[in-house]
Amino acid sequence: MLRSMLAETPLVRNLDNPAYMKILLNGKPSLEAVFASIDIHTLRQEFRKAHDSPQRIPTELKPLIAISNFPEKLLNTIQKTAA
Repeated sequence: MLRSMLAETPLVRNLDNPAYMKILLNGKPSLEAVFASIDIHTLRQEFRKAHDSPQRIPTELKPLIAISNFPEKLLNTIQKTAA
């Protein structure tokens, strides 16, 4: 499911766009550094808040929220797709 979502997402294609990457990285050296700077507790708190408004979260994404190491898995998938 995740692979088909990523393959259909134009954002993945933008990983080859230097201007997009500059914005995405926001001064960080790599996507790994961007993900490493995300506070997982804040992220989970925001997901819980969003849970109160379930219409805002697509049904397909709800199982991903529960994955403890989702950022790492997502990054690996994006890197494989971009390669």
